[in-house]
Amino acid sequence: VGPALSADDLLGLAPAVKADAAHTLFKVNCSEIGWAVIDSGIDGAHPAFGDRVKRSFDFKSFRKIVSLSNLKPALRAKNLEELQKDENWSNLKEAPTAPDEDLEKLAVDARDRGPIHWNLVERFVEVKTNTRPSTSHGTHVAGIIGASRDAALAAAGNKDKSDFANGMCPDIQLFDFRVLGKEIKDAEFAIIAALQFIRYLNDRDNFLTIHGANLSLSIPHDVRNFACGRTPICNECEHLIESGVVVVTAAGNHGYKSFETAEGSYDSYAAFSITDPGNADGVITVGATHRYWPHTYGVSFFSSRGPTGDGRLKPDLVAPGERIESCLPDDSWGELDGTSMAAPHVAGAVALLRQRHPTWTPAQIKSALATTAGRVLADPDSAAEAPTVRQG
Repeated sequence: VGPALSADDLLGLAPAVKADAAHTLFKVNCSEIGWAVIDSGIDGAHPAFGDRVKRSFDFKSFRKIVSLSNLKPALRAKNLEELQKDENWSNLKEAPTAPDEDLEKLAVDARDRGPIHWNLVERFVEVKTNTRPSTSHGTHVAGIIGASRDAALAAAGNKDKSDFANGMCPDIQLFDFRVLGKEIKDAEFAIIAALQFIRYLNDRDNFLTIHGANLSLSIPHDVRNFACGRTPICNECEHLIESGVVVVTAAGNHGYKSFETAEGSYDSYAAFSITDPGNADGVITVGATHRYWPHTYGVSFFSSRGPTGDGRLKPDLVAPGERIESCLPDDSWGELDGTSMAAPHVAGAVALLRQRHPTWTPAQIKSALATTAGRVLADPDSAAEAPTVRQG
């Protein structure tokens, strides 16, 4: 298993969620745990990940790949042309040999309401793991979960780098799902497709290749068309959880808002501000708190507040989400804020717990974390020994 990690080795503030205690006490090795990062993309060439970004999938153009419009030759040719013009087409791991025929087959299946042939989709979406992502967000999230200080130091010639540190699980396997496109509708389709594809991969392998998923993203709840927690994205998260995969999501960054009133602007906290997929009942929804002194400063001002629109207690936990140091593309490191940074702290804690108790269900893991987490108290002296994640 190797030596235990010291608190100084751990990224921004894995000790705050007691990851250092888990490593020291249990010698947990997560090298057989796979975790999906459903985000903007991971820079698989970053030295902190070594060779642990196992596969990368770009679902941003999924609406052009599985579309009823592809039943018409002219529209299918247009969609294929746009797909091939995309910069990631040249980065496909194994491009389809008969893309026009594949698109038509997928359209026929959609028309007949048959199952998606994911083996055909796979060739359109799997990219090389060293493909540069469009933004730094996903790389930063992945670093909090699984950066390796030793790998980063080795790549830097073992020079002393104070900003190099381990993530929650520096030996975990990472799976990169790129879903954040230019328009929110494209992103919603991409997220749903990625969640379904994870189930396909696990079913195909006959065991859990991917044990958990982190969604550090925020989709507004379509209140006019769907009940709270019952949107298509929330439902897909529930299906994935039912298959045995733990899903961790960000609560959102809508906790503090400026409202326009008849008397002028008014700044205040916004209740009922949890976003999707954080509204899904079975997911572990994570808010943010201060990285060093959560007992003093409490929940971060920007962190979305509960309850959900139908009155359920959310978020389930809070974790460090302010000025968190982690990986950035092009071999760099830097700080970001948000519940997006808090969620992967909990995702790493879940992975440690999953490895320690491999037979536990997602519901048991969620319950174990939510019912034993320390509360963020007003008196820092009375909570000096408490872990700084918080229920509710």
